[in-house]
Amino acid sequence: MKTSALDLATTNDHWYRLGLKGIKEGVWLSKHDMTHHPDGNIPVTGKSLANFKGEIWNMCEAAHRKLLPEVPMAGWDVAITNKGMFLLEVNLSCNFFRGTFNKTVYFSIVDQYMRELDQLKRQKQKQAVSQKA
Repeated sequence: MKTSALDLATTNDHWYRLGLKGIKEGVWLSKHDMTHHPDGNIPVTGKSLANFKGEIWNMCEAAHRKLLPEVPMAGWDVAITNKGMFLLEVNLSCNFFRGTFNKTVYFSIVDQYMRELDQLKRQKQKQAVSQKA
């Protein structure tokens, strides 16, 4: 994020519509057109997360280092409430379809990680062959 200001938002509630009723009544695509949080109709667009680069970022980074030190990337959901900040969940699929990111850097990281995994796999295969001999 270049700034800590919130832009227009979207939801993913259309993912959870089940059965024929969901097909018939469901919205299949969502847009970035929401200006208010659906819980209480609270305005969010234009609001600033003053502590994004500090407290929020640090909390997510510390949780990642402690809980997932071997996982290269994860998405952390954070709730900012009147009682403080809380980690809600971690998303290990870490999809970026709703965000913008530097694709060159991201694909380079993924490529490097996959190459390292492939190298580890080959090393284990060699060890298995040498142990059988």
